[in-house]
Amino acid sequence: MSPGLYEVYGMPVESPSHAAVLSPADGRDIVVNPEDSVASPLGWHDDGTQTYQIMRGNNVHAYDDRDANNAPPAAQPDCGPDLECSFPLDLTTDPSTYKSAAVANLFYWSNIVHDVQYRYGFDEAAGNFQFDNFSLGGLGGDAVRAEAQDGSGIDNANFTATPDGTPPKIQMFLWDLTFPLRDGDFDAGIIVHEYGHGISTRLVGGPSTISCLSNPQQPGEGLSDFWALVYTARPEDAGPDPRGVSTYVLGSSPGGLGIRT
Repeated sequence: MSPGLYEVYGMPVESPSHAAVLSPADGRDIVVNPEDSVASPLGWHDDGTQTYQIMRGNNVHAYDDRDANNAPPAAQPDCGPDLECSFPLDLTTDPSTYKSAAVANLFYWSNIVHDVQYRYGFDEAAGNFQFDNFSLGGLGGDAVRAEAQDGSGIDNANFTATPDGTPPKIQMFLWDLTFPLRDGDFDAGIIVHEYGHGISTRLVGGPSTISCLSNPQQPGEGLSDFWALVYTARPEDAGPDPRGVSTYVLGSSPGGLGIRT
């Protein structure tokens, strides 16, 4: 099958308001064959049993869940046999008009985190999220279910942590603080933050124990914010530079405070 092509806000571009062509214009990049051959030897659209033209593979299955039933819709965005996952985006319209573009961005970023973290030790034996573990340790059958424009909430996002071998779930919501609404699926800081909860819950205490970060200090939140900042850091950024977290969904400029005080 052909290498994947994705029209997305490619790493390290955090959101439409961080792109070279600024929101509401379409400032997405065309990213070709971004998968890491070590972390994702089958690519991003093959789970070892089947090759998909939808945004599903060994690491992630991304789809919209606007009806909040925790399941893929009957029709999912089709990238075609050449895996060209490029879909229209008009940020001046309601997010319902660009569901496929949102799914593509969520799929891309979720796979990016999988592949990068694999190189830092979050692999099969450490309890990462894969359908097929290629006999390299850990339990398979737990690719991330990534639900775009999830209808069960607003102005937030979440990650349902699970022990190794059980599929976890990311739910990305819309944000109603602007008009038109903004879509958390285009805020990479939020995506990485939520995926980060999966990393930390499986690494702290081991992949089958997911309760070690549930104390009132909430260290998992700080860890997830750290990952969000790392993945969206630009070459010119320096340690002392202030960074707002998730400014896009609030409708503020990239230099704004964001959702953290």
